[in-house]
Amino acid sequence: MFGVTYVCICPPAHVIGFYTIATTTIPRSGLPDELLKGLPKYQDIPAILLGRLAVDQKAQGKNIGELLLSHCLDICVHMTKFCGARFVITDAYGQMAGFYEKYGFSKIEGTGNLVTAKMFLDLKVVRAAYDLKKREAMAN
Repeated sequence: MFGVTYVCICPPAHVIGFYTIATTTIPRSGLPDELLKGLPKYQDIPAILLGRLAVDQKAQGKNIGELLLSHCLDICVHMTKFCGARFVITDAYGQMAGFYEKYGFSKIEGTGNLVTAKMFLDLKVVRAAYDLKKREAMAN
């Protein structure tokens, strides 16, 4: 098995979105130096690949993409309890890079091509945001 696909279905059985995740690595040469501090000196850093996230055209504009990405990041943070991944990476198609940037993803310099931009998000940041949200909820 190379990946696991999660599907969002609108009853009775219409697929309105999906994403796939798998394990991968990210070349340390593509990451900013400040993120590499404290990491092992491996040439490639363990990561989780967001292989594809897509929303049916009829369902676009209804925050389905945001919900799928949120679910994906929940799964990724949970996975880090069992594997050594520190980053989520994705290959964003042209106009979708802005979507991912809105949620904290950054481009990995020197790895893109004419069709996609390779992007990453530090799961340490995602975990910190979840912890903050949890503390705020407990305080209220």
